[in-house]
Amino acid sequence: MTLWEVVLAVWMLAVASAGIFDAWYVGVESLRRAENQAAAMQAANLAAEHWLAGDPIPDAVSQPGAACETEVDMPSGGNTMEVSARCGDAEARIEVPAGARVPGN
Repeated sequence: MTLWEVVLAVWMLAVASAGIFDAWYVGVESLRRAENQAAAMQAANLAAEHWLAGDPIPDAVSQPGAACETEVDMPSGGNTMEVSARCGDAEARIEVPAGARVPGN
């Protein structure tokens, strides 16, 4: 085996290792983002349920694996209410018709 073949073999091994690591990292990062997005959607749903029931809306909702901040906005005109939740780098928004709230609450 010549020196050139050894250098080529080491280079190919390094490239293959980098490709495997990159694929692993991209997979882990995609999974983390998906978990944050699911937690944000769950937190927004929970905040909307609280609002619809007339309960106070928590500013922060604890979801498994993520701490989420929630916010409720009723734009002027008042036909809809928007609930948003942010968990990590993911955000979810839900629009609820203003008339959907339980009467008397």
